[in-house]
Amino acid sequence: MVQVGDRVTVRGLTGRVKYIGEPKFAPGTWCGVELDKPSGKNDGSVEGIRYFNTNKTGLYGIFSKYEGVKKISDEEEPEELGLNLSSSKSSSCDDIRLKRIIDKLQ
Repeated sequence: MVQVGDRVTVRGLTGRVKYIGEPKFAPGTWCGVELDKPSGKNDGSVEGIRYFNTNKTGLYGIFSKYEGVKKISDEEEPEELGLNLSSSKSSSCDDIRLKRIIDKLQ
């Protein structure tokens, strides 16, 4: 279950959930996400209505249907772990497992 404040992925992008609810622009439950990079479509407002504030200047906001947002943990973020993003998915998983083992040994 995704909640406000959770780290998430949406459409291949990572960020933090800032809003969950039914916005005026579409029916259903939507998540407003502040992205890590300025790859969004808005700044937390749509059609003149502010749903959330971003802590950054620019287009860091994106909305997605609730079902399209996946909660992640810090260990699942290869970029933040300094892992090679160009490697295959299974290789990234192996790198994450290795990092966890090293952390436990330290």
